[in-house]
Amino acid sequence: MRKILVFIVIVCIANVSFGQEKNRVKEIGLAFNNLDEFGFVYKIGHEKSMWRFNVLALNNSKSETENLNVLDKEYKSSGFSFSAGKEYYNELTSNFQFKYGWDLFYRYSKNKEKGLSSNIYDDVNKIEQKYKRYGVNLVLGVNYPINDYIVLGAEVTPSISWNNTENKVDGEKISEIDGHNFGLTNSDAKITLSYRF
Repeated sequence: MRKILVFIVIVCIANVSFGQEKNRVKEIGLAFNNLDEFGFVYKIGHEKSMWRFNVLALNNSKSETENLNVLDKEYKSSGFSFSAGKEYYNELTSNFQFKYGWDLFYRYSKNKEKGLSSNIYDDVNKIEQKYKRYGVNLVLGVNYPINDYIVLGAEVTPSISWNNTENKVDGEKISEIDGHNFGLTNSDAKITLSYRF
């Protein structure tokens, strides 16, 4: 993961240092992933290509359940997703642009479940799960410039990714699962609404 972040930093510095495009364009906006997660997008470049940076799914939640004759439980979850990459544009019509490119991404989430009891005889377990996923997305989509400043975009991002899931009970690791994925799912759809300046 450290190598991916170093690569992203080097590419960004090289782009800022050596990029001498005359018509610099920037975009900042909201991104909706699968219409149930949202985040922020920042893009910088020119009219034919832009560097893109996304922060999605910043979340933090806590809830408690109260059940009769059953141990009460507390649930906590948190997570985030970050991606950086490059996208290119081709004009389809005067109102639509085809966009394609790539992203490097990283996703992390942590879920905890803990029994709550005031009775010292109850067996209380603390269950924790950590999930990490990283990989490369292919970006395919369209942009619709509503006017000179507002851009509506839609894209799908087939990916190649690797993941790691670690499960612990009362602080002791009980399992660790490594895997990889390739393909396109319905959770890889994204809509963006950006302000261009």
